[in-house]
Amino acid sequence: MKKTNSKNILKRNKMRAAVFCAPSTSRQDLIRRTGLCGRTVDRYAAKLEQQGLITVDSADSPRGRPGTIYHSNSEKILFLSVSLVYQKLCYVVIDINSFLLYGNVLLLSGKIQPSEMIRIALDEFQTIRRRFPDMVFAAIACNCNTYKQDKSRISAFFKLPGMLRQLYDTQVVLMQNDELIFSRLCKILQLKGNIGFFCPGHLYMLVMSNGELRDDLSGFFRSFRHRQLDRTASQVCPVCGRHGCIDSQLSYEGIVRRYLKECGGNMEKDMPIHYYYNNILAHGEGGEPAACKTIRECGIFTARVLAMMKEELHLDQILLANTTRLFHDSVQAEYRKLTGDTAPLLNFNSLTATDSVYAAAELMRLDFLDF
Repeated sequence: MKKTNSKNILKRNKMRAAVFCAPSTSRQDLIRRTGLCGRTVDRYAAKLEQQGLITVDSADSPRGRPGTIYHSNSEKILFLSVSLVYQKLCYVVIDINSFLLYGNVLLLSGKIQPSEMIRIALDEFQTIRRRFPDMVFAAIACNCNTYKQDKSRISAFFKLPGMLRQLYDTQVVLMQNDELIFSRLCKILQLKGNIGFFCPGHLYMLVMSNGELRDDLSGFFRSFRHRQLDRTASQVCPVCGRHGCIDSQLSYEGIVRRYLKECGGNMEKDMPIHYYYNNILAHGEGGEPAACKTIRECGIFTARVLAMMKEELHLDQILLANTTRLFHDSVQAEYRKLTGDTAPLLNFNSLTATDSVYAAAELMRLDFLDF
């Protein structure tokens, strides 16, 4: 069933890419350019017409029989996204050329009920619908940033795509923050083969194979994050009981703990753990000795993680995030020693929540046009 769906998606994307690359095109041109049979072209064209994405006209053909001409409504096509980030609902609307047409951020109170959050989310979609009455919602992305997010809100947000499909009869995709940024980067950079992604601190690990995110590795990564990196480490992981596993050495908590031990500091109760991490990175860029030592250690540990990922998952390219130049240089040097691979590791250290908010709508646009 999954294979059949993939074939149908490929046919649909071929049709869309051919239709929207020009203001008008004939049925015969579509058959020739897509390689699809006439019946398949008719079926997908009927769906596009029903959605308001194209209009259909008749025209005389050289053989005297009426031909069919499809006119693109690309100037009326919108791509929308809503992102749940901390206590905010962030909306983005872009057109087929990726121009930003609308953006809005709704602040949620800390005590808001999940049902009320969904009501607010749907009301904003109606506001957007009224703002662009003659436009077509070609695709909608629902992006959830699960970090520090209430579980009941996550559960409610995951039900939102089904509601939007019923309301707007269009493609709606549920995404998670790091997955969509990784997907967009791979598309923009046109990376091929098996691509790995690793984010120290968060400990996000993802793999994309031939343009598709692998969804069969969650169990592997749950176990993988407890692989031992440093048997001499004093810290014992409370989950696996090992000294110096990936989780205990490269999680936010593990990195901050090692830094505070090095500099003799104490953790402030009210400061979020990822703020501490960002401060360590900043101190390291400024040359502070304890931060530099901690970051270089993190680089060595990260290189060991990447070397294991490369070997066991047969990766062709690896992307890093959440690191600085000092961190990346340390990773790169150790990684070359371990693997002999001199290809540079791509480092995306400046990605923010704002990037993911825009990337959600942009990724829907790229998928729609089969880029």
